[in-house]
Amino acid sequence: MDLTVNSRIVAAVEIRPIQLGRVLGAFELAIPFSATVHAAGDGIYRSLTISGARIAMRAKNGQTLQVGHAVPDNGVIVRQNDNPTRADFTLKLPLQPDQLEALEAERDETDLSLTIALQARAASSEQPGTDWEQ
Repeated sequence: MDLTVNSRIVAAVEIRPIQLGRVLGAFELAIPFSATVHAAGDGIYRSLTISGARIAMRAKNGQTLQVGHAVPDNGVIVRQNDNPTRADFTLKLPLQPDQLEALEAERDETDLSLTIALQARAASSEQPGTDWEQ
């Protein structure tokens, strides 16, 4: 998947294997991303500040179900420089035990099919001092 600002590709992003971990009294779904940030070849530097993502899943009947909102532990900024760089980040979705049971029942022992809609604010050196929702 590509991240864009003003119709220009800023980074190519891959989702790495999703992990489920235990936290006190609940669980946490960790969704790691690995990004290759492209150089700002045109002299215009673009960036995205990722605040989270809406997570949905495909149920066994084909219906799309909202799972929740995943957030990063720390601020995530994907920013272009003069040279290509890497930007790895992880979004985490807390799940209560009954939510995890419902998720397992809906996937019905098949692969988990998630839809991830990133929420971010974009900025560009073309428009200094402004940013906007992406």
